[in-house]
Amino acid sequence: MKTLLFCTSFLEPTSISKYSSWWHYYKNKFQDCDFLILNDGPVDKELFNQLKKSIGDDFTKQNFITFDKNLGRADHLHWGWYRSFRKALEIGRQNYDRIIHIEADAVIVSDRLFDFIKYENIGWKCLYTKKYFFPESAIQIINKDAFHLINNVPEDFDFHKVVELMLPFQPIKAFIGDRYGEEGKLPKHQIDYACQWNWDWVIDKDWIV
Repeated sequence: MKTLLFCTSFLEPTSISKYSSWWHYYKNKFQDCDFLILNDGPVDKELFNQLKKSIGDDFTKQNFITFDKNLGRADHLHWGWYRSFRKALEIGRQNYDRIIHIEADAVIVSDRLFDFIKYENIGWKCLYTKKYFFPESAIQIINKDAFHLINNVPEDFDFHKVVELMLPFQPIKAFIGDRYGEEGKLPKHQIDYACQWNWDWVIDKDWIV
């Protein structure tokens, strides 16, 4: 199946390694997917070229979408993220059979979670954060049979509620992980993934399920 895999971004000189690491890591895991990075706001030519140099020749302007204005964020009001996310959904349902969303600070480490993402072919699935007791939006699989649900995701959202409680996905609670990056450390038990994680923080194999 033709699959789009995307993340959102706010590219700055200090974040080039973040998006480069995401690209290389997941390109190796999902070799048959088309990759897309959607950036909150414009990016000048010099900064784009720095990112391209860091990623390599397989990264082109077709893999990078920008917008005329930076929308930014404030607390749980993720205006820029939402615009990029909604744009990717539209591109995905027009041109692909599946959409995979893995944020640039979400690090999947277990084979069983990689296999789930690769082979789950029904519905709109996401993971779950036990820290906040709501669906984890940083890792999602959207299959073609669920593309009609994109109609329930408005182009403009006023954030009258937490966006994770608005999106029409089904949380899967079978995998172990959370937003460990908020505290900068892993739990004592083994995990399948870590969100809001820094790519410079190595996850040793002893922590992997």
